[in-house]
Amino acid sequence: MPATDRRPGQAQPEYLKKIAYNVFELGHGYKTCAAVLDLSIYTVREWYAQYKLGLYKPSTIESKNKKTFYSQAFRQKVLTDYFENKPSITELSRRYEVSKRTLKRWIDEQNKTEQ
Repeated sequence: MPATDRRPGQAQPEYLKKIAYNVFELGHGYKTCAAVLDLSIYTVREWYAQYKLGLYKPSTIESKNKKTFYSQAFRQKVLTDYFENKPSITELSRRYEVSKRTLKRWIDEQNKTEQ
């Protein structure tokens, strides 16, 4: 029986990421983990890359169904960093722990107000 009852393209439950972390800690690779959890090898490969970079820890694996509110000062700090240093959206997302979608929206809004 598969580890999940889900349709392709759906977000993976957080408990699967925790199980994957444990499999990685045991020294197994992403292919073994994907087979055990009956998940896409590409999804688990991404998780494994995050694990190898040290971005993938049980303490950071939390439910993200809470809506986060950012202060105007924080938002301005992120935008200033983006426009002055020109990091990639992905890098900025990791640095400030803000979703790429939110960052793109902030940047688009800033560009519209400057026109």
